[in-house]
Amino acid sequence: MLHQIKRIQMHSGLLFDKKINKYKRRKNQQESVVNRYGYNNMMRRLARRKSYWPVVLAVDGRAVVWFWFDLAFLLASVWLCGC
Repeated sequence: MLHQIKRIQMHSGLLFDKKINKYKRRKNQQESVVNRYGYNNMMRRLARRKSYWPVVLAVDGRAVVWFWFDLAFLLASVWLCGC
C-alpha cells in the first residue's frame, strides 16, 4: 500500500527528490531487462547506444571465443587435408 502511495506521488510530482527517483527507476528498468528478456536482448539493447560497444565486446566474450575457435578449427582442417 505504501509503495502504491509513493508511486502515485512520484507520478504526480509531489516528491521533491524527483530527479533521484527518476534515476532509480531507470536503473531498475535496466536491471530487470535481463530478467525479463534474457541475455541476448540485453546485448541488443546495449548495442543500440554506440558508446556502449566496448562494454558489449568486453562483456560478450563468448562470441569472440567462438569466432577464434571456429577459425582455428577451419585452419587446422585445411592444414590436415592439405587442400
